[in-house]
Amino acid sequence: MRAGTCRSVAAAPRGSGRCRPFWRALIVGCLLLLVTAACTTSREEPGLFPKPQPTVSEATEPVPTPEQGNPALPVAGEAVWTTAEGLDATVRVAVHAVRRIEGATVLDWSVTPLSVPGLVRGESIPPWVDLGLSRQSEGQVNVFLIDGQTHQVYRPLTPRDRDERGQCLCTPLWVAQLNLRVGETRLMQITYPALPSALQTVDLDIATLPIFRQLPVTAIGYVPLPLRPVELTRGSELSVPLSRAVSFEYPAGTGNLMSVRIDEIQAAATGTSLRWTIRSLTDQPTLNLLPAEEPLAAAMPSWIGLYSPWATSGPQLRPSANPAAGLSNVRWMTTKLQNRGYFECLCTDLGTWATALRSAGGSVSVITNFPPLGRSVTTVDVTLPGVGTVLNLPVTWVRPHQMPLSTLALSSGRPWTYAVDGPPAGWLAADWPTPLPGSGQLRHYTATVDDLVDLPR
Repeated sequence: MRAGTCRSVAAAPRGSGRCRPFWRALIVGCLLLLVTAACTTSREEPGLFPKPQPTVSEATEPVPTPEQGNPALPVAGEAVWTTAEGLDATVRVAVHAVRRIEGATVLDWSVTPLSVPGLVRGESIPPWVDLGLSRQSEGQVNVFLIDGQTHQVYRPLTPRDRDERGQCLCTPLWVAQLNLRVGETRLMQITYPALPSALQTVDLDIATLPIFRQLPVTAIGYVPLPLRPVELTRGSELSVPLSRAVSFEYPAGTGNLMSVRIDEIQAAATGTSLRWTIRSLTDQPTLNLLPAEEPLAAAMPSWIGLYSPWATSGPQLRPSANPAAGLSNVRWMTTKLQNRGYFECLCTDLGTWATALRSAGGSVSVITNFPPLGRSVTTVDVTLPGVGTVLNLPVTWVRPHQMPLSTLALSSGRPWTYAVDGPPAGWLAADWPTPLPGSGQLRHYTATVDDLVDLPR
């Protein structure tokens, strides 16, 4: 055996010192292990087993920072609305431009989520968020351009192909809703028929908001530039309601209760918008299962074919200073569904987005639009059929939503083409000016222009 090696304990003669350093090191090492184990166990309370440490996959991922706003993004008008599908997402809707292109008109608008309970700035909103603007026909979006002078309604372009009928040449609402984040602006587009060359301004009806009045229409190839930046992610301004809530039994004879509160009355040369809040005081299990009744919806003659049985067409207006004047009723639009003519309310439709009303405490904000008031009218009475009349409510006369312009600039970006398997999902504020739909695809789409009408009650 070579010097300095030990095969086993038995191999070393009794009293031999050749392997003592090895044994001493081994004993010291064992003692250190015992001490270390004892110390580690003493730090783990109350049991003997160490607590599991989070793995890399369990670690909380950092919330992405929202894209910054763009000071060069023009804002012609804006309004705030809260969803009613259960998320209670407060969003700011803004209008940026109405642009002419060869053979059509493009609306640039955006949605900026301001707050969602349980979410922080930068977090994605659940995909089931509902902006309350979807429809089942004619472009699948309740957003229209209106000529307030000729009373014509311009609807989104729809495909000629029957397999794609109902979709619009636009940023589909359902796609945009999948990409919303708190504190981030999502730019969108909708394409409409070409406006008359002499038409310099147009009204914009976004069904859940007061009508944006007299928006400027820009020339082909140009976009407006703002004189000052607008911070779209700022908090929402609280407004004081015009009336107390009025409660009533709904539907009649059921014992269930609802209430209505008048929030705002906006008047302009081309029309009047009534913003009001509907609240369920008890559960409403039949909501959307039965046609809406007074005071939510107007009782109409049976010969009038209505597009939706849940339109908020109930309220009526009358100037307070002239109680002898006739009541002003909601405005209607002509429309078609499966090639049959109907009348559609120029108001918010209580569709499936309003699920909050099915439970006690749930509420929704809705809009009902009327013909213009006389310029001298400062207060109106609001009649809720079957309930009563709220007297002497102040009217806010709004100025046209004119965009502050310094100069005009050519739009940029390559044209986009709508594809069923890859529709545009919208753009960020930094992408302005956004690209426009390619004019070569317009021949595959149908232009629809309807009329504003007044119907009897």
